[in-house]
Amino acid sequence: MSDDPETVSLQLTLEASTDSVRYARLVASAVADDAGFDVDEIDDLKIAIDEACVAVIEGSTPTGSLMLSFVAGGEIVDVSGSCEIEGEFDEPDLTDSSLQSQILRAVVDEVTFSSSGGSASFRMRKRR
Repeated sequence: MSDDPETVSLQLTLEASTDSVRYARLVASAVADDAGFDVDEIDDLKIAIDEACVAVIEGSTPTGSLMLSFVAGGEIVDVSGSCEIEGEFDEPDLTDSSLQSQILRAVVDEVTFSSSGGSASFRMRKRR
């Protein structure tokens, strides 16, 4: 936890599987609720968590972990996640018209995907 009483910081490690993503959504919901986000904003964040987590775990190693970090302070929730992958990570093109891109652009203020050294990752920011 952070020393700042206005900031909530939490790390979570899950099995890299789509079944585990529900726990990421629950934690995101709790962190955003603690930060004063309303129900619609929390639902938007949960949708974004689902899309981003599934994107990075798609090529995960058989025993891989999804590592997540949640930081909420003021009117912002930042979430980052990473997962060890096998092969190349096909980073989502957030400028195209795919359903995933449209969803992410609609529900969070910022989101990026990247890969490096056998790991796929995302960062997102949701403002109230």
